[in-house]
Amino acid sequence: MTLLSQTTTTPCPVKIDEEGVPYLSIPNHPELRLTPYLETDDDDLIKLFNDPEIGKWSWRRPYPYTVEHMDFVTSALPQRQALVKLITETLPNPVPLTKFDSRYFPFGVLRHVPSGRLIGDMYVGPTSSFSHSTVEVEEGGTQFEDGEVWEMAYNVSSQWQGKGVGSAMIKTTLEYLKWQGVKKVNATAEVINAPSGGVLRKNGFKQVKIIQLVWPEEKGGMTKDCYSFEQLL
Repeated sequence: MTLLSQTTTTPCPVKIDEEGVPYLSIPNHPELRLTPYLETDDDDLIKLFNDPEIGKWSWRRPYPYTVEHMDFVTSALPQRQALVKLITETLPNPVPLTKFDSRYFPFGVLRHVPSGRLIGDMYVGPTSSFSHSTVEVEEGGTQFEDGEVWEMAYNVSSQWQGKGVGSAMIKTTLEYLKWQGVKKVNATAEVINAPSGGVLRKNGFKQVKIIQLVWPEEKGGMTKDCYSFEQLL
């Protein structure tokens, strides 16, 4: 059943499974969903982050990624679980944007439903949570309220790449963010990472400039050119 929010004309994209857990469906991939993170996902997440096709593009995340690095994820689990509970109780209306943080996105796991395994992740949250983000005002002078501008980053296991999964996951997430009241979404991709830039453009992102990000010393400390993308919702 499609729920209609009382506070927005956008249909509620959140669905509830047979166990009462909220999720977002993935277009053209009924076997996949964006779901909340579970404690049992730890091993799959470490495996994902150590996928060479994913690790080589990581800016801040350590690579190789070990159990010792998981504190960033596990320490945020209680807050994420509380947000999932709040979302469920508030349906079909969205919760206030002030409740979100980049570490607490409630539907951050791309899950293969038949196996229950994590095969990707969606990392998205308010721009103020990202240290390299500076764009808050449009060229034309549009001022965004606190929490209305978000950043997006995602990963899909190399075994599932080339099947339209990443694009479908982005589309679903954008629909959710629009329903939530987010007004603008930023994303970044290395200039040489043509597939990632192509997926963003396919989903309506516009390239606005080239920025330079300095990689950590343990990753070489080099400066890399990256495209900065944005989309107004």
